[in-house]
Amino acid sequence: MKTITVGRSFFLIGLCLTLLGLTGTSIAQTESTKTHSGVIRSINLKLRTMVVESPVAKLLFIVPTDAEIVVKDKTQKADLDKLMVGDNVEVKYTTDDTGDVARRVTVIGAAPPLSLVVALLPTSQSSVWISWYRPSMLAC
Repeated sequence: MKTITVGRSFFLIGLCLTLLGLTGTSIAQTESTKTHSGVIRSINLKLRTMVVESPVAKLLFIVPTDAEIVVKDKTQKADLDKLMVGDNVEVKYTTDDTGDVARRVTVIGAAPPLSLVVALLPTSQSSVWISWYRPSMLAC
């Protein structure tokens, strides 16, 4: 009788280890890190999302608070609000049920500086039109 009990115990332990091994394998496959490089087209600080466009694809990333964001060099870490539309970035990300989740965002080329345009509009009232833009925004 003890042999049967021990045999059943080994069977259950083996079954549990097999199930844990399969689960671990599927988690490892879904958590593989991918890389996407491109230009930031939009940032939503409230939702913590950003759109990065490359010649191949335009991806929407969720940027969690624990994501690593590197701006100038590998030693300077920042938050999402330090990124700018127009920055060239490399995003290391994983994909889960919520979408593409950025784990590390590295600025590889800063956005060009803003330029100021002041224009007098010919209207019945005297008015001034001021606009901030980046030269890259005007490229067609």
